[in-house]
Amino acid sequence: PGANSLFHCYDKNYHVRTSFSSYPFTKLLYRMKTYLKFRRLNKIVKSVPKSLLEVGCGNASFLTYLESRWGNRCRFVGMDLSLEGTCLRPGSKVKLIAGDVETGEIKEHFDVVVMYQLLEHVADPLKVLGKIAKHLGPGGFLVGQVPNWESPWRSFFPRHWAGLQVPRHMSFFSRESLKK
Repeated sequence: PGANSLFHCYDKNYHVRTSFSSYPFTKLLYRMKTYLKFRRLNKIVKSVPKSLLEVGCGNASFLTYLESRWGNRCRFVGMDLSLEGTCLRPGSKVKLIAGDVETGEIKEHFDVVVMYQLLEHVADPLKVLGKIAKHLGPGGFLVGQVPNWESPWRSFFPRHWAGLQVPRHMSFFSRESLKK
């Protein structure tokens, strides 16, 4: 799929667009995942940044969590193909942008940009990284995560590995390819 048709690869029940409030165990697992993501990010940034952009924010649950922890000390912006299913709390100051990172407009600069499980979804990862680099402030940095093509899980479950979601995943990365 290209940038114009990518949106149609994600139905309204795609996991990042739904709320799992009616499934207690699933909700607990997502809370744990969010907390661990926060711990890793906090370890990297060492202090609360002044601004943070999450590209591929899904239902904005991570931004909501960050806002609950960092409050007004950070300006939060989220970008996703669709804002359907977002779950911002009343009074939230998180700004949301609907759009494709490859073609959408980002008009601000950020201290931190996070892209968890996003780069494998775009048609031109280098173009996206170049665009993000232009929106990082001085000393700013990108924090991201992608499925690892060299993961042992891919060997154990070759046809059912979670990182193999064609056509949604258009690029596959290893440590070596990410270094390049």
